[in-house]
Amino acid sequence: MKRKIGYCGNICDYCPLYIATESGDKDKLARVAILWHKVGVRPQILPPEEMACHGCTPDKTCPFGIIKCALEKNVNDCGGCPEYPCPNLKSRLDFIPQLSEDWKKVCTKEEYDLVHRAFWQKKENLDKAHEKYLANKRDEKARRNIQVDGE
Repeated sequence: MKRKIGYCGNICDYCPLYIATESGDKDKLARVAILWHKVGVRPQILPPEEMACHGCTPDKTCPFGIIKCALEKNVNDCGGCPEYPCPNLKSRLDFIPQLSEDWKKVCTKEEYDLVHRAFWQKKENLDKAHEKYLANKRDEKARRNIQVDGE
């Protein structure tokens, strides 16, 4: 099954916020609002309608500039970028171990398992995407060499 991956490598299909939004369940969104506040993502508990997330979209604001950068470079995610991992993304990835530990302290096991799959494996997700990008580049180069040799 193809997963919905964010520009930064998050897997939307595992994100509690994305799941709640896609289900249309306002009670789930309200629970996620409490969780986001509990772990420090939001300074206050927001109403469910302000929490909705349909994944990364070009009109969404990313505080780290990742969406804007991906759009400028015309890539689906950071793994498809020739500059992967850039300093900006690397600085985000370097925070994951600490964030993961912080969230583990305040989340239930179920909550943590979801966010771990959604957020804390982004480097692995992007590494796989970058491997595909590099393989495609090698294939393109080989096709060009065959065309030149065959002429």
